[in-house]
Amino acid sequence: MQQTALSSISKIGSNFMGQLLSIGALTPQAMDTLAASAKQALVQVANLLNTKDGSIYIFGGQNSDSPPVPNPNGIASSRFFTSIQNAVASLASNGATATEAATLVVASSNSPGITPFAVGLGANPALSQVAAGDDAMVAVGIAANANGFVTSAGADTTGSYMRDIMRGLATIGSLTSGQVGNANFQGFAQATATSMGNAVTALSEDAGVLGNTQAALATQAVNLQQTATALTNQLAGADQVNMTSTLADLSSTQTQLQASYQLIAAMKTMSLAQYI
Repeated sequence: MQQTALSSISKIGSNFMGQLLSIGALTPQAMDTLAASAKQALVQVANLLNTKDGSIYIFGGQNSDSPPVPNPNGIASSRFFTSIQNAVASLASNGATATEAATLVVASSNSPGITPFAVGLGANPALSQVAAGDDAMVAVGIAANANGFVTSAGADTTGSYMRDIMRGLATIGSLTSGQVGNANFQGFAQATATSMGNAVTALSEDAGVLGNTQAALATQAVNLQQTATALTNQLAGADQVNMTSTLADLSSTQTQLQASYQLIAAMKTMSLAQYI
C-alpha cells in the first residue's frame, strides 16, 4: 500500500513541477487555475499520507495508531499553508531568494500549529523494525515527515521529500495571476520546480529501497514457511505414526527375536557330533 501511495504522490509532484515551469508562457489567469488545483492536490497528498491498512496508518512510523496528518482536509487553511502564503505574497518586495528561504523555514518547522504533521511523529520518527535473520533487524516502511533510506539532494530542501513536495504545492497554491509578470516570478518558479524535482527523485529512490527490502522479507518469509513445513513433517514422522501398524511390526520383531534366542540356547547344549 505504501508503494501505491508513494507512486501517486510522485505523480502529483511531477505534474505540478512541469505545469509551474510552463506558466510563464501562458496567460496570467492560468496561474489562478493552477493555484486552485495545487490546493486540491495538497489536500490529496495529506490524505494519501493518512492511508490505512486495517487500523494501522502506514506512514505513522511506530506511532501507527494515529493519523500522521491530523487535519488533511483542512490543510489549505492551516497555519502551514497560510504562513507559506504570507511569504509568497511578499515575492515582489523581498525577491525570489528571500521568499524561498521563508517558505523553507515554514516547511521545516516542527512547531505545533505550524507543522501539518502529528506531534507524535517527532522530528526523527522511529520506523518499525523486523528480524531479518542472523540477529539483524531492518527498518520497514516510511514515515510521513521524514525520508526512510535516502538523503534528499540540493541545498534548498527540508531534508524530507514529503515536506518539500507539500511545500511546493503550498507555494504554487499561494501564487496569483498578478505575480506572473513580476521580475522575480520566473526565478522563484524555477527554484520551486527544482526543489520539487529533487524531492520526487528522492521519493523514487526511497520507494526503490523499500521495494527491495519488502522483496527480501518476502523471500525470507517463504524460506521460513518451508522450514516450518519441513519441521512439521519431521515431527509427524515421530509423533503421528500409525499405532496399529507400529504394534504389528513390534510384535513380529518380538517373535523373531524369541525364535533367535531359542536357537542360540539350543546351540549351547549341542555336542560336536550333533553339529556334524
